[in-house]
Amino acid sequence: MAGRVSVKEIPLLVTPLQVYKQYTFSGMQEEVLIRVNDPDGDTYSLRAEELLYEGISALALSDYPSDGYTGLVRTESLSPNQLSSAYRIQVNGAGRELEYPLLKLVGITDDTVTPELTSQAINDHRFIPIDQAQYNRLNDANERPFEDELYYYRQGDFIYLYPITTTVGRLLITYVASPREYESEAIMNNEYSLDFIYKVIEYATGRIKEQQAGE
Repeated sequence: MAGRVSVKEIPLLVTPLQVYKQYTFSGMQEEVLIRVNDPDGDTYSLRAEELLYEGISALALSDYPSDGYTGLVRTESLSPNQLSSAYRIQVNGAGRELEYPLLKLVGITDDTVTPELTSQAINDHRFIPIDQAQYNRLNDANERPFEDELYYYRQGDFIYLYPITTTVGRLLITYVASPREYESEAIMNNEYSLDFIYKVIEYATGRIKEQQAGE
């Protein structure tokens, strides 16, 4: 009679939970204050807070990759019927037509996703950004868009589409929103990369040190 085969139990390898560096908004502020020799915040507490918002905005407006500030990147679908004008989108101010105040426009495309979200068609138009100088040259026929193209440009609180004779459907607007007001204990890593957070802290620290040097 064959004996029972003994099966050796293999212990489970339990990987310890990884711990990552996290910053709250108040933690970023405290880090700035420590670096400028004001750990109690007697002198620069409010200034540090202001400069954190300024640093977030300045970095987002720079060439810093957008994957560092994913919490600010928004995409909205708009129908011309929803707008006060089919060829003008208000992006800032009391009557803005985007959910969040716009800091930087990333791009515009046709919204080609079907209502059932089962397929996606090819864009009907090419949306091409232009500046004011290019817009002022549109009286030259050689500067005007082709039939399948629309130019867009920003002027003040509005984005304008050209030409207004082209029929468009729903639009997808991708943009960088202005940073919201953060609670003290908001976890900033949920919206920003650690590298981005460090650079914002460095920005705020540097600005205060410039102020200290002039005092």
